[in-house]
Amino acid sequence: MLAVAATLLGDSMLYAVMPSQPEAWSLSVPAVGLLLSANRLVRLVTNSVAAIAFERFGARAPFTFALVLSVGVTLAYGWSTAFVVLLGARMLWGTSWSMLRLGGFWTVLDEARDDNRGLLMGAYNAIVRMGSVGGALIGATLTDAIGHRPTLTIFAGTMAVAGGVWFVSTRGQRPVERVETSGGTSTMAGLVAVLADRRLLVTGAGGLITGLVFSGLVTASLGFFLKEHFGDEVAFLGIAMGVTSATGWLLGAQWSLGLPLAPLLGHLSDRFGRVPVTSGGFALGAVGLAILALSSTVPLILVGVLVSFVAATGLT
Repeated sequence: MLAVAATLLGDSMLYAVMPSQPEAWSLSVPAVGLLLSANRLVRLVTNSVAAIAFERFGARAPFTFALVLSVGVTLAYGWSTAFVVLLGARMLWGTSWSMLRLGGFWTVLDEARDDNRGLLMGAYNAIVRMGSVGGALIGATLTDAIGHRPTLTIFAGTMAVAGGVWFVSTRGQRPVERVETSGGTSTMAGLVAVLADRRLLVTGAGGLITGLVFSGLVTASLGFFLKEHFGDEVAFLGIAMGVTSATGWLLGAQWSLGLPLAPLLGHLSDRFGRVPVTSGGFALGAVGLAILALSSTVPLILVGVLVSFVAATGLT
């Protein structure tokens, strides 16, 4: 889990820095939006590719490949300003994250029971999002101090060390047995099963909305939102902070909320059911978005952001 958390350092830093400093990569704002969404769009395909890889080769080989790939794309973020290269790196990160995420879910669900599945999934998300906290907070602060290239290089080195530790420490463990299937056929059968089940379709639609609104709109555009409202500095309680650092601290607060809240909300879903927790998350999210849409002062924007973050944690 800690190795997966480390891979999020570079990705989370981009969400904190790139929207408020597009000029550092010689990018326009629309180009930033495309880059920050490319890794999610490509997962419409790579999630199935990851499933086939895990079925054929087990978990260890695809997971190792994804760890190595994540180091490479992080270096590309730092040392390239060519849009095509950055777009390719973002698409490769989407491929990597499909495998890392599936490997983490596979491990958790293999150990879970009906009465603790929410708790374990919440704990997994809390641990993994430690990487997002570090990427946003440390990444934004270091970028203001030393620039984005040294910061991303440091993150790539950290990811390589974490991946090496995982590889060595798990080498003696019994590998997950491969699933002897016909690959694409079983994946297609799974897709047909989802499309034929209204409950799964509704759940999938809820996940789509959650991703579009919170991971997409709020997270990806927060830096641009703050810069449009306040310029290059945000002042609050007599303290002025660069908009990049402010974005990083807010995104860090979002993912930090997951550390206590994700296991708690997961446990509540185990006890009271998934539907009440999910419905409450959507209602709370609507309130947070309404506050953001109607507010122009720092305190109210802060409230709207935090409410939205709590909702996103519960829904995830």
